[in-house]
Amino acid sequence: MAESIRVFWHPTNGTGSFNFNWPSINANSVVLVTASEYNPSGPPDADGSAQRFLGDATIRVNNIVPHGPPSDPNHGVTFQLEVDWGSPLNVCTDITVLGTTDSSQVVYVEGAISPGH
Repeated sequence: MAESIRVFWHPTNGTGSFNFNWPSINANSVVLVTASEYNPSGPPDADGSAQRFLGDATIRVNNIVPHGPPSDPNHGVTFQLEVDWGSPLNVCTDITVLGTTDSSQVVYVEGAISPGH
């Protein structure tokens, strides 16, 4: 069953790596991360958290990397957050664990696709 957590980050802009440790995530987890601006002093969302909104800034989440034992003692996810705005913005992420990948469902593809194909 999918499980989500909402994380409010310090004001940020530019591109940087972010990490959130959470026992629900392990090295074989399938994780999605979404991001938006939020207003810490505005009226709360229905769940009581700060209000998220669609602003003029472009906010992207890239390179989502779940981690955990045996290669990392911490359960969590590291991702790149890109905030294209001239000054730091309040950013909220929703981190969702969809499940885990079973080792019998892993496929390795040999070769590479050349650029432009």
